[in-house]
Amino acid sequence: MPDRENAGVAAFLRSYLRPGHVVLDVGANVGDVAAVIADCVTGSGRVIAFEASPDNAGRLRERFRDTAHVEIRHAAVTDRSGSLALHLDARSSKRHSLFAEAVSVPGSSIVVPAVTLDDLCAELTHVDFIKIDAQGAEGRILAGARRLLTRDRPVVLFELWPKGIAAAGGSPAELLALLDALGYRSVRLSVKGHQKSRAAIDRFLAEATKWASTNVIAWPPSPLSPPPGLLMRLRRAVTRIR
Repeated sequence: MPDRENAGVAAFLRSYLRPGHVVLDVGANVGDVAAVIADCVTGSGRVIAFEASPDNAGRLRERFRDTAHVEIRHAAVTDRSGSLALHLDARSSKRHSLFAEAVSVPGSSIVVPAVTLDDLCAELTHVDFIKIDAQGAEGRILAGARRLLTRDRPVVLFELWPKGIAAAGGSPAELLALLDALGYRSVRLSVKGHQKSRAAIDRFLAEATKWASTNVIAWPPSPLSPPPGLLMRLRRAVTRIR
């Protein structure tokens, strides 16, 4: 994630996560963020870490072999289940991507299993938090998580990398609109762990260079908030009655 040694991300995670939380770590890489999450939720919680690279997944299993509440799953997360090509970056294991144009130094490609977060609805009764760092796949991951997001309303922390999202055939505007439609409120997370307004996201997008990225927190609607779209439907109904 675009953060000096994950300092801002770690500060936010430690301030928000609690023992017992169930967390999905999508794009766990070698587990630096997953380690912070595991420490926060303790043994009474659960962490499911997804990693598309088989080499990185192996490193994760070794790192967390004595941490019973952390489960490693070798799979890419996207908007459909099955299998997909993973394009390997010849320079950095942090830059492997499902999209060739998102790789900085192209290497070989391998086929990996693919899942959606909605697949977990039948397995998990509740998810409290989702972290996503997937080299451009964030929009597709969220598109494949609509049912889970609507059911559980977890907080979502994700990387917003315009070039990577474009490589996936999407745009930051589409990604943010998806969250807006579900009632989420998106704010920018600074490298010092401070939350900034939606306007700060817009300013970043207006000035972003090719490799620039930032972290975004998507806060779910209040439990007392009406379902997304309900107010608009009520207004239309009142208009027709008039």
